[in-house]
Amino acid sequence: MKVSIFTPVHRNGKFSSRIVNAFDNLSPSQPQYSWAQALRKLGVEVQIGSVELVEGGRRRNPLLRLTDKAARILTAQAATRGLERHLRENASDVTWISANYPVTLNSATLKAMRDYRGKIVLSDGLSPVWTKNAGAAELSRHADLTIVNSDQNAREYVGLGAREVICLPFSALDRSLFPPTPFSLREFRERPFDIGFVGSLGQAIYADRINILETLVGVDLDLAIWAPFPPNGDALRDRFQGSVARDQLFDVYRQCRMVVNIHGKHMADGGNLSTYEISGSGALQLIDAFKPGHFVDGKHLVKYRDVNDLVAKLLDFAERPRDAYDLAVAGAAHTHEQHGFEMRISELLGILRIR
Repeated sequence: MKVSIFTPVHRNGKFSSRIVNAFDNLSPSQPQYSWAQALRKLGVEVQIGSVELVEGGRRRNPLLRLTDKAARILTAQAATRGLERHLRENASDVTWISANYPVTLNSATLKAMRDYRGKIVLSDGLSPVWTKNAGAAELSRHADLTIVNSDQNAREYVGLGAREVICLPFSALDRSLFPPTPFSLREFRERPFDIGFVGSLGQAIYADRINILETLVGVDLDLAIWAPFPPNGDALRDRFQGSVARDQLFDVYRQCRMVVNIHGKHMADGGNLSTYEISGSGALQLIDAFKPGHFVDGKHLVKYRDVNDLVAKLLDFAERPRDAYDLAVAGAAHTHEQHGFEMRISELLGILRIR
């Protein structure tokens, strides 16, 4: 069996340290790399089709903005040609396309998709409504299956006319980045921070994160924040530890007894990567939402209703470090046993009825 993954190379601070693996031309810490490694461990042959996206913010110079626009068009054209060629050659059993892969659907692309004898899968870890990703929305109408991390995002894709959608989710734990590492109660007690938070803060979809973290600053507990410093983050400045790449997160989470997971408005019902990586690292996770059946509240992690409930639970567990430790240990064991990428990818292959 052969699976081809079409994805951009991630070179941002969130998902990589800008180191690219020469074999796959992917950052070892971007999720697509984890998919590829999981597939290989399951005995699947993997081919990577990657492109370098044109990065850059809002440039003031009109000539530079025009240059960036031209480069993005050329990148999309090259990406589209590569995908069309692959589909015409029927070179794999499954073609897996990331939603941010810059393909442009035209008559030639659509014909290649219709003639392709394998399965076409689209995956999106974000909201097509919030990101305004018209290309992914159009692709979902022609792909055999669209997979998402959140029921909210699944409903959005259905509303956009997707052919078939499931919330797997495809977020999971990469055990090469988050190894199963035992830790003692003494080590847990001696971690330097009571509370940790890692995540984006600067966009409107993350406004709740800023509000909650500002409340936590006023709590008599040691709070550490790893994130790019946002324009509206002055009240949090003293708690910032700097940005962190995904391949450094295990060490970051192991500095915290408790870690707060606050989902953005684009996936309010849960399903982000942090859900599995926090618990898999051995910190007690306090979370606003998670997929039913994946964890048990009070056994593997702790769910909170609102900021007042969160504060109360943080203070309570700070006074009961043994109970916090026991939950952290149970959460780590459960995540490693049930939510590795190999298990998630195997589930996906089963859904596609290809083994």
